[in-house]
Amino acid sequence: MKYTPAIKERIITALTGKLPNQRLGPCALCGTAAWFPSDGFVLISVTMDAPNLVFGGPALPSIALICSNCGNTHLLNLKVLGLEELLKPEPQAQPMPEQPK
Repeated sequence: MKYTPAIKERIITALTGKLPNQRLGPCALCGTAAWFPSDGFVLISVTMDAPNLVFGGPALPSIALICSNCGNTHLLNLKVLGLEELLKPEPQAQPMPEQPK
């Protein structure tokens, strides 16, 4: 699925529902409590054989949560947030059959 403003809102809603008091705490590095989600998905490659890492192979589908002051970045797994459906490809539009002339 393509990342859109609506998807971003779904991610924020899912994350907020998992937080104590439905609020993000301060950044562990700078103490600022101003966070924003990345404008796109983040895939973390997973391998049992580092020298033979295959891009496009197994991955942890994530979203980055970034401190707006110092850039401290947290990666949150979309599956754990309950957003597995965002990982499914969008249905392809089927071409209309040609009408006989």
